[in-house]
Amino acid sequence: MKIQRLTDQKLSELTGKCVAQEKAASRKLLVCLYEVKRRRLYSDWGYPTLFKYLTQDCKYSEAEAMLRVNAVALMGRSPVAKEKIESGKIGMTTASVLERGIKAKEKQDKLEVESSVCLNLLEMTEKCSYRQAEVMLQKALDLPAKKKVNIALSEEVLAKMEKVKKYYGEMNELELIEVLLDEKIREINLPQRERKSFASETSRYFSTRIKREAITLSGGKCEKCGSKIHLQYDHRKPYGKSGLSHKMNVRVLCLGCNQREAIKVYGIDFMGKYLN
Repeated sequence: MKIQRLTDQKLSELTGKCVAQEKAASRKLLVCLYEVKRRRLYSDWGYPTLFKYLTQDCKYSEAEAMLRVNAVALMGRSPVAKEKIESGKIGMTTASVLERGIKAKEKQDKLEVESSVCLNLLEMTEKCSYRQAEVMLQKALDLPAKKKVNIALSEEVLAKMEKVKKYYGEMNELELIEVLLDEKIREINLPQRERKSFASETSRYFSTRIKREAITLSGGKCEKCGSKIHLQYDHRKPYGKSGLSHKMNVRVLCLGCNQREAIKVYGIDFMGKYLN
């Protein structure tokens, strides 16, 4: 078919058909990504998060990937949200705005937003453009106005950030700053129990000595996907299946890979209630 030879009417019909097909394909992709996220399947493909899979394997831009990640997260909040996104009643951009607003509210109040509130927000924004949804959410959730901060970094600081990026892997400057701040906050808030140098092998927790040896042997990264952020100490033989907390039973995994391994052992139906 040569597009140039189509009549105006035929071109209009074809364009409308292509738009409908693209929207349907986007909704189908979100359903697939929802299931990939639910199973943490990206871990088996060598990625610590769905975002990394979308940017590095699927070659989406960071903005495009974030739209899809947020829409998938909203689908996981309730069956109603999932149905509205699958049916096209709520578009991907509006879904992303909704999820960002809900996350901001949860971060602000340090409480999970109730499902009834989520349902009300879904109804309110169903027929809104994403800009209308942003304004509505800010009022409905009593969110503070966005603050834009411009920071001028010297060449010396930028060079230091590049060195640190090589350690943590591919991420932008904002992600790097957030990771470093999170690590420091965790260190400050580290409970006294975690600081103990000794722990019984029958305890759920590994001793500091075992953790230190494990992180050294792993090279400070996830033993499965290579991520250097959100690292956790995991039992090779699960603690819930009589696994002991000794050095032969410890491994270092990132959050996503740890969850995936738990799903493999206990099944998605059992683990689903602990994952979001």
